[in-house]
Amino acid sequence: MPKRFTPSNENQKITEIADLRNLSLSATRLYFSLKNPNYKIDFVSLTIDEVQEKKGVVENELEIDFCLNLLSSFEAVLRIDYAFRCQNRKRDELSRYFRNYYKNYGLKVNFEEIILHGWKMYFLDVKNEINFIITAFQYRHWIAHGRYWVYNKKRYDFDDLYIVIERIMNSIPIVK
Repeated sequence: MPKRFTPSNENQKITEIADLRNLSLSATRLYFSLKNPNYKIDFVSLTIDEVQEKKGVVENELEIDFCLNLLSSFEAVLRIDYAFRCQNRKRDELSRYFRNYYKNYGLKVNFEEIILHGWKMYFLDVKNEINFIITAFQYRHWIAHGRYWVYNKKRYDFDDLYIVIERIMNSIPIVK
């Protein structure tokens, strides 16, 4: 039997990630604006178009980073739920489904194939949202592994991911 799981309690809430993203975007926009008291010093040799181009690059990187944080945080919520359902021997169908894998794999189950698939099977009202997240995890893997291969699939927008994740989390019974 795998050893008892204890969460770190360091994972971010999705609302905290959204707040930090908004703060970061506001700070970035101020930095690249004429309202920045150091604008002339910071961008002494650049044209306005070059400054705006740099701003676009920074905003794009922030978007990618916060998508990674959001998807990782969502994964943490469902992995913690998985652990608690298995270790506390919950009697619902999803928990029983999870325990079948827990016996052999413990906490090291495949997130998309086991955990998300289980939610999709037993909570049909969020099936489309789960499918959306499963494809978004291909994007997450590309980001998390250093973006070293050419990624020709859909890139995800933070706001779209946030809406879908929030809808899922408001629709499913998370065990704490």
